[in-house]
Amino acid sequence: MGAKSTGSHSNTTKADGHLLEYFRQNFGAGGGAATAIPPSGLTATGGVISDYTDPGSGTIYRSHVFTSSGTFTVSKAAVDIPNNVEYLVVAGGGGGGGNVGGGGGAGGYRTNVSGSPGDHTTSVAFPVTVQSYSVTVGGGGVAGKNTESGPDGNDSSFGPITALKGGGGGARTGGSNAVNAGRAGGSGGGGCGGEGGATVTGGSSTAVSTPSPWPGPATQGKAGGAGANDPQPAAGGGGGGAGGAGTAGQTGPPGYGGNGGDGLPNVIAYGPTNAVTYAAGGGGGVHPPAPGSSGGSGGTGGGGAGADSSEDGNNATFATGSGGGGSNSRVGGNGGSGIVVVRYEIGYVSTAKATGGAITFYGGKTIHTFLNSG
Repeated sequence: MGAKSTGSHSNTTKADGHLLEYFRQNFGAGGGAATAIPPSGLTATGGVISDYTDPGSGTIYRSHVFTSSGTFTVSKAAVDIPNNVEYLVVAGGGGGGGNVGGGGGAGGYRTNVSGSPGDHTTSVAFPVTVQSYSVTVGGGGVAGKNTESGPDGNDSSFGPITALKGGGGGARTGGSNAVNAGRAGGSGGGGCGGEGGATVTGGSSTAVSTPSPWPGPATQGKAGGAGANDPQPAAGGGGGGAGGAGTAGQTGPPGYGGNGGDGLPNVIAYGPTNAVTYAAGGGGGVHPPAPGSSGGSGGTGGGGAGADSSEDGNNATFATGSGGGGSNSRVGGNGGSGIVVVRYEIGYVSTAKATGGAITFYGGKTIHTFLNSG
Protein backbone atom coordinates (compact mmCIF):
# COMPACT_ATOMS: atom_id res chain seq x y z
CA MET A 1 0.00 0.00 0.00
CA GLY A 2 1.18 3.51 -0.70
CA ALA A 3 1.65 6.01 2.03
CA LYS A 4 -1.47 7.95 3.01
CA SER A 5 -1.82 11.31 4.65
CA THR A 6 -4.85 13.00 6.11
CA GLY A 7 -2.94 15.96 7.43
CA SER A 8 -3.63 14.92 11.08
CA HIS A 9 -0.77 12.51 11.75
CA SER A 10 1.67 13.57 14.44
CA ASN A 11 4.57 13.50 12.01
CA THR A 12 2.88 15.23 9.11
CA THR A 13 1.29 18.60 8.53
CA LYS A 14 -1.65 19.71 6.47
CA ALA A 15 0.78 21.08 3.91
CA ASP A 16 2.50 17.67 3.71
CA GLY A 17 -0.81 16.06 2.94
CA HIS A 18 -1.60 18.54 0.20
CA LEU A 19 1.86 18.07 -1.31
CA LEU A 20 1.56 14.28 -1.35
CA GLU A 21 -1.90 14.53 -2.83
CA TYR A 22 -0.51 16.77 -5.58
CA PHE A 23 2.24 14.23 -6.36
CA ARG A 24 -0.29 11.37 -6.25
CA GLN A 25 -2.60 13.10 -8.71
CA ASN A 26 0.18 14.06 -11.09
CA PHE A 27 2.61 11.16 -10.84
CA GLY A 28 0.47 8.17 -9.82
CA ALA A 29 -0.88 6.72 -6.57
CA GLY A 30 0.05 3.75 -4.41
CA GLY A 31 3.35 1.93 -4.13
CA GLY A 32 3.77 1.21 -7.86
CA ALA A 33 6.11 2.99 -10.22
CA ALA A 34 5.27 6.66 -10.66
CA THR A 35 4.68 8.06 -14.14
CA ALA A 36 5.70 11.65 -14.73
CA ILE A 37 3.67 14.02 -16.88
CA PRO A 38 6.23 15.77 -19.10
CA PRO A 39 6.10 19.54 -19.42
CA SER A 40 4.35 20.83 -22.52
CA GLY A 41 4.80 24.18 -24.22
CA LEU A 42 2.09 26.31 -25.75
CA THR A 43 0.60 25.43 -29.12
CA ALA A 44 0.87 28.06 -31.87
CA THR A 45 0.93 28.49 -35.64
CA GLY A 46 2.44 30.98 -38.06
CA GLY A 47 5.67 31.39 -40.02
CA VAL A 48 8.20 28.64 -40.69
CA ILE A 49 8.43 26.42 -37.61
CA SER A 50 11.64 24.76 -36.35
CA ASP A 51 12.48 22.86 -33.15
CA TYR A 52 15.96 22.74 -31.61
CA THR A 53 17.67 22.02 -28.31
CA ASP A 54 19.95 24.33 -26.36
CA PRO A 55 22.81 21.96 -25.46
CA GLY A 56 23.80 24.07 -22.47
CA SER A 57 20.48 24.00 -20.63
CA GLY A 58 18.74 21.05 -22.26
CA THR A 59 15.78 23.30 -23.09
CA ILE A 60 13.84 22.43 -26.23
CA TYR A 61 12.63 25.50 -28.15
CA ARG A 62 10.19 25.99 -30.99
CA SER A 63 10.78 28.99 -33.26
CA HIS A 64 8.44 30.67 -35.74
CA VAL A 65 10.35 32.56 -38.46
CA PHE A 66 8.46 35.21 -40.45
CA THR A 67 10.09 36.58 -43.61
CA SER A 68 6.76 38.05 -44.75
CA SER A 69 3.82 39.48 -42.85
CA GLY A 70 1.42 37.09 -41.18
CA THR A 71 -0.13 36.09 -37.86
CA PHE A 72 1.25 34.31 -34.79
CA THR A 73 -1.74 32.46 -33.34
CA VAL A 74 -1.72 30.81 -29.90
CA SER A 75 -4.37 28.08 -29.74
CA LYS A 76 -3.45 26.35 -26.47
CA ALA A 77 -1.67 27.42 -23.30
CA ALA A 78 1.39 25.64 -21.91
CA VAL A 79 1.41 23.00 -19.16
CA ASP A 80 4.07 23.40 -16.42
CA ILE A 81 6.01 25.88 -18.62
CA PRO A 82 5.56 29.67 -18.52
CA ASN A 83 3.44 31.12 -21.32
CA ASN A 84 6.19 33.56 -22.28
CA VAL A 85 7.74 34.04 -25.71
CA GLU A 86 10.98 35.62 -26.82
CA TYR A 87 11.12 37.73 -29.95
CA LEU A 88 13.43 39.31 -32.50
CA VAL A 89 11.97 42.14 -34.58
CA VAL A 90 14.13 43.70 -37.33
CA ALA A 91 12.84 46.38 -39.71
CA GLY A 92 13.69 46.74 -43.40
CA GLY A 93 17.06 48.31 -44.20
CA GLY A 94 17.49 51.60 -46.05
CA GLY A 95 18.49 51.82 -49.71
CA GLY A 96 21.94 53.00 -50.77
CA GLY A 97 22.22 56.51 -52.21
CA GLY A 98 22.87 57.30 -55.90
CA ASN A 99 25.66 59.68 -56.92
CA VAL A 100 28.59 59.31 -54.47
CA GLY A 101 26.00 57.64 -52.32
CA GLY A 102 26.06 56.86 -48.64
CA GLY A 103 25.27 53.32 -47.52
CA GLY A 104 21.79 52.53 -46.28
CA GLY A 105 21.22 52.22 -42.54
CA ALA A 106 20.04 48.94 -41.02
CA GLY A 107 16.49 48.49 -39.87
CA GLY A 108 15.81 48.86 -36.16
CA TYR A 109 16.68 45.82 -34.03
CA ARG A 110 14.70 44.78 -30.94
CA THR A 111 14.86 41.56 -28.93
CA ASN A 112 14.31 40.12 -25.46
CA VAL A 113 16.40 36.96 -25.97
CA SER A 114 18.46 36.56 -22.81
CA GLY A 115 22.18 36.96 -23.32
CA SER A 116 21.90 38.72 -26.69
CA PRO A 117 24.67 41.28 -27.25
CA GLY A 118 24.06 44.96 -27.87
CA ASP A 119 22.20 47.71 -26.06
CA HIS A 120 18.94 47.07 -27.88
CA THR A 121 18.03 44.04 -25.74
CA THR A 122 15.50 44.01 -22.93
CA SER A 123 15.06 41.33 -20.26
CA VAL A 124 11.33 41.97 -19.91
CA ALA A 125 9.22 38.86 -20.47
CA PHE A 126 6.48 38.84 -23.13
CA PRO A 127 3.54 36.72 -21.83
CA VAL A 128 1.01 35.51 -24.39
CA THR A 129 -2.54 34.23 -24.16
CA VAL A 130 -4.79 32.23 -26.47
CA GLN A 131 -5.28 34.75 -29.26
CA SER A 132 -3.68 36.00 -32.50
CA TYR A 133 -0.81 38.47 -32.73
CA SER A 134 -0.23 40.47 -35.90
CA VAL A 135 3.22 40.21 -37.51
CA THR A 136 4.45 42.83 -40.00
CA VAL A 137 7.73 42.33 -41.84
CA GLY A 138 9.00 45.58 -43.36
CA GLY A 139 10.46 45.64 -46.86
CA GLY A 140 13.85 47.15 -47.63
CA GLY A 141 14.21 50.55 -49.27
CA VAL A 142 14.76 50.42 -53.02
CA ALA A 143 17.97 51.84 -54.44
CA GLY A 144 18.45 55.56 -54.94
CA LYS A 145 19.04 56.45 -58.62
CA ASN A 146 21.47 59.04 -59.97
CA THR A 147 21.09 62.10 -57.75
CA GLU A 148 18.42 60.53 -55.51
CA SER A 149 19.00 59.59 -51.91
CA GLY A 150 18.22 56.02 -50.95
CA PRO A 151 14.66 55.58 -49.66
CA ASP A 152 14.08 54.43 -46.11
CA GLY A 153 13.11 50.86 -45.32
CA ASN A 154 9.81 49.97 -43.64
CA ASP A 155 8.88 49.24 -40.02
CA SER A 156 8.46 45.68 -38.71
CA SER A 157 6.32 44.69 -35.74
CA PHE A 158 5.19 41.81 -33.54
CA GLY A 159 2.05 42.80 -31.66
CA PRO A 160 3.01 46.01 -29.80
CA ILE A 161 6.76 45.65 -30.45
CA THR A 162 7.84 47.88 -33.36
CA ALA A 163 11.28 48.15 -34.97
CA LEU A 164 11.86 51.35 -36.95
CA LYS A 165 12.77 51.51 -40.64
CA GLY A 166 16.40 51.90 -41.65
CA GLY A 167 17.46 55.33 -42.94
CA GLY A 168 18.38 55.76 -46.61
CA GLY A 169 21.86 56.79 -47.74
CA GLY A 170 22.44 60.34 -49.00
CA ALA A 171 23.29 61.28 -52.61
CA ARG A 172 24.95 64.30 -54.22
CA THR A 173 22.85 66.35 -56.62
CA GLY A 174 24.05 68.72 -59.30
CA GLY A 175 25.07 72.30 -58.64
CA SER A 176 27.34 73.96 -56.13
CA ASN A 177 27.53 72.08 -52.85
CA ALA A 178 24.15 70.43 -53.37
CA VAL A 179 24.39 67.49 -50.99
CA ASN A 180 22.18 65.21 -48.95
CA ALA A 181 22.85 63.90 -45.47
CA GLY A 182 22.04 60.34 -44.56
CA ARG A 183 18.49 59.85 -43.34
CA ALA A 184 17.65 59.06 -39.73
CA GLY A 185 16.14 55.69 -38.87
CA GLY A 186 16.47 52.60 -36.72
CA SER A 187 20.07 52.92 -37.86
CA GLY A 188 21.04 56.04 -39.84
CA GLY A 189 22.10 56.12 -43.48
CA GLY A 190 25.57 57.33 -44.51
CA GLY A 191 26.07 60.88 -45.81
CA CYS A 192 26.94 61.36 -49.48
CA GLY A 193 30.29 62.51 -50.78
CA GLY A 194 30.34 66.31 -50.80
CA GLU A 195 31.88 68.99 -52.95
CA GLY A 196 32.99 72.54 -52.33
CA GLY A 197 34.56 71.73 -48.97
CA ALA A 198 31.38 70.42 -47.33
CA THR A 199 31.36 67.51 -44.91
CA VAL A 200 28.00 65.75 -45.11
CA THR A 201 26.74 64.21 -41.92
CA GLY A 202 25.32 60.73 -41.58
CA GLY A 203 21.84 60.02 -40.30
CA SER A 204 21.21 59.47 -36.60
CA SER A 205 19.64 56.47 -34.92
CA THR A 206 16.07 57.47 -34.11
CA ALA A 207 15.39 57.14 -30.39
CA VAL A 208 12.22 55.49 -29.12
CA SER A 209 11.37 57.56 -26.07
CA THR A 210 8.56 55.30 -24.89
CA PRO A 211 8.72 51.74 -26.24
CA SER A 212 5.27 51.19 -24.72
CA PRO A 213 3.78 48.96 -23.52
CA TRP A 214 6.91 46.88 -23.10
CA PRO A 215 9.86 48.49 -21.31
CA GLY A 216 12.96 48.26 -23.41
CA PRO A 217 15.97 50.08 -24.80
CA ALA A 218 15.69 53.60 -26.16
CA THR A 219 17.77 52.94 -29.26
CA GLN A 220 17.49 50.37 -32.01
CA GLY A 221 20.71 50.93 -33.94
CA LYS A 222 23.66 53.21 -34.62
CA ALA A 223 24.37 56.34 -36.64
CA GLY A 224 25.59 56.49 -40.23
CA GLY A 225 29.06 57.79 -41.14
CA ALA A 226 29.77 61.20 -42.68
CA GLY A 227 30.52 61.65 -46.36
CA ALA A 228 33.93 63.00 -47.42
CA ASN A 229 34.21 66.16 -49.52
CA ASP A 230 36.41 66.77 -52.58
CA PRO A 231 39.23 66.84 -53.78
CA GLN A 232 38.22 64.00 -56.02
CA PRO A 233 37.29 61.32 -55.57
CA ALA A 234 34.61 62.11 -53.01
CA ALA A 235 33.31 59.26 -50.86
CA GLY A 236 30.01 58.38 -49.18
CA GLY A 237 29.79 57.34 -45.53
CA GLY A 238 28.80 53.88 -44.38
CA GLY A 239 25.32 53.17 -43.04
CA GLY A 240 24.87 52.41 -39.36
CA GLY A 241 24.26 48.88 -38.12
CA ALA A 242 22.69 47.43 -34.98
CA GLY A 243 26.12 46.60 -33.60
CA GLY A 244 28.18 49.60 -34.69
CA ALA A 245 28.13 52.98 -36.39
CA GLY A 246 29.06 53.45 -40.04
CA THR A 247 32.51 54.90 -40.66
CA ALA A 248 33.18 58.15 -42.52
CA GLY A 249 34.23 58.20 -46.16
CA GLN A 250 37.83 59.19 -46.90
CA THR A 251 38.58 61.61 -49.70
CA GLY A 252 41.27 60.95 -52.26
CA PRO A 253 43.16 60.28 -54.12
CA PRO A 254 42.68 57.36 -53.93
CA GLY A 255 39.48 57.70 -51.80
CA TYR A 256 37.54 55.11 -49.82
CA GLY A 257 33.86 54.75 -49.12
CA GLY A 258 32.95 54.41 -45.46
CA ASN A 259 32.28 50.90 -44.15
CA GLY A 260 28.86 49.86 -42.97
CA GLY A 261 28.37 49.20 -39.26
CA ASP A 262 28.22 45.57 -38.18
CA GLY A 263 25.00 43.84 -37.24
CA LEU A 264 24.25 41.74 -34.15
CA PRO A 265 24.05 37.93 -33.87
CA ASN A 266 21.00 36.21 -32.42
CA VAL A 267 20.36 32.53 -31.64
CA ILE A 268 16.56 32.75 -31.66
CA ALA A 269 15.81 31.19 -35.05
CA TYR A 270 17.98 28.05 -35.10
CA GLY A 271 19.79 27.77 -31.77
CA PRO A 272 23.20 28.55 -30.24
CA THR A 273 25.19 26.57 -32.80
CA ASN A 274 23.50 28.36 -35.71
CA ALA A 275 23.39 32.02 -34.69
CA VAL A 276 22.51 34.47 -37.48
CA THR A 277 23.70 38.09 -37.68
CA TYR A 278 21.13 40.75 -38.62
CA ALA A 279 20.86 44.50 -39.24
CA ALA A 280 24.17 45.58 -40.81
CA GLY A 281 24.84 48.88 -42.58
CA GLY A 282 25.71 49.32 -46.26
CA GLY A 283 29.06 50.63 -47.51
CA GLY A 284 29.51 54.06 -49.09
CA GLY A 285 30.37 54.63 -52.77
CA VAL A 286 33.21 56.67 -54.33
CA HIS A 287 33.24 58.85 -57.49
CA PRO A 288 34.96 59.23 -59.80
CA PRO A 289 36.99 56.03 -59.55
CA ALA A 290 40.72 56.53 -59.07
CA PRO A 291 43.60 54.08 -58.97
CA GLY A 292 43.42 52.31 -55.62
CA SER A 293 40.03 53.72 -54.62
CA SER A 294 37.31 51.40 -53.33
CA GLY A 295 33.77 51.45 -52.11
CA GLY A 296 33.13 50.72 -48.46
CA SER A 297 32.45 47.18 -47.31
CA GLY A 298 29.04 46.18 -46.08
CA GLY A 299 28.80 45.50 -42.36
CA THR A 300 28.89 41.91 -41.06
CA GLY A 301 25.37 40.55 -41.25
CA GLY A 302 24.35 41.25 -44.83
CA GLY A 303 25.12 44.91 -45.58
CA GLY A 304 25.63 45.71 -49.29
CA ALA A 305 29.09 46.90 -50.39
CA GLY A 306 29.51 50.37 -51.88
CA ALA A 307 30.46 50.86 -55.54
CA ASP A 308 33.86 51.89 -56.84
CA SER A 309 34.85 51.02 -60.43
CA SER A 310 31.39 49.55 -60.93
CA GLU A 311 28.52 52.00 -61.08
CA ASP A 312 25.90 50.31 -58.91
CA GLY A 313 25.92 49.65 -55.20
CA ASN A 314 25.35 46.10 -53.98
CA ASN A 315 22.07 44.86 -52.59
CA ALA A 316 21.76 43.84 -48.94
CA THR A 317 20.98 40.25 -48.00
CA PHE A 318 17.33 39.21 -47.94
CA ALA A 319 15.59 38.97 -44.54
CA THR A 320 18.43 40.54 -42.55
CA GLY A 321 17.18 44.13 -42.35
CA SER A 322 20.56 45.35 -43.62
CA GLY A 323 21.30 48.49 -45.66
CA GLY A 324 22.16 48.65 -49.37
CA GLY A 325 25.49 49.89 -50.70
CA GLY A 326 26.01 53.42 -52.00
CA SER A 327 26.50 53.98 -55.73
CA ASN A 328 29.42 55.34 -57.72
CA SER A 329 27.30 57.58 -59.91
CA ARG A 330 24.18 55.71 -60.94
CA VAL A 331 22.12 53.28 -58.79
CA GLY A 332 22.61 52.30 -55.15
CA GLY A 333 21.87 48.90 -53.67
CA ASN A 334 18.49 47.81 -52.33
CA GLY A 335 18.03 47.47 -48.59
CA GLY A 336 17.28 44.02 -47.20
CA SER A 337 13.81 43.13 -45.99
CA GLY A 338 13.32 42.67 -42.26
CA ILE A 339 12.44 39.60 -40.22
CA VAL A 340 10.38 38.65 -37.17
CA VAL A 341 11.15 35.53 -35.10
CA VAL A 342 9.22 34.23 -32.08
CA ARG A 343 10.32 31.31 -29.89
CA TYR A 344 9.19 29.56 -26.72
CA GLU A 345 10.04 26.55 -24.58
CA ILE A 346 8.27 23.27 -25.34
CA GLY A 347 10.13 20.84 -23.06
CA TYR A 348 13.45 19.61 -21.69
CA VAL A 349 15.91 16.94 -22.68
CA SER A 350 16.37 14.20 -20.07
CA THR A 351 19.65 14.97 -18.31
CA ALA A 352 19.25 12.81 -15.20
CA LYS A 353 22.54 11.43 -13.89
CA ALA A 354 20.93 9.58 -10.97
CA THR A 355 18.05 7.14 -10.51
CA GLY A 356 15.27 6.81 -7.98
CA GLY A 357 11.73 8.06 -7.54
CA ALA A 358 9.66 9.80 -10.15
CA ILE A 359 11.97 11.87 -12.35
CA THR A 360 10.75 15.13 -13.88
CA PHE A 361 12.48 18.11 -15.48
CA TYR A 362 11.63 21.75 -14.92
CA GLY A 363 13.51 25.02 -15.23
CA GLY A 364 16.67 23.24 -16.33
CA LYS A 365 16.68 21.12 -13.13
CA THR A 366 16.13 17.40 -12.58
CA ILE A 367 13.61 16.53 -9.84
CA HIS A 368 13.42 13.14 -8.07
CA THR A 369 10.14 12.73 -6.17
CA PHE A 370 9.85 9.82 -3.68
CA LEU A 371 6.36 8.75 -2.62
CA ASN A 372 7.77 5.63 -0.93
CA SER A 373 11.03 4.55 0.62
CA GLY A 374 13.78 3.86 -1.91
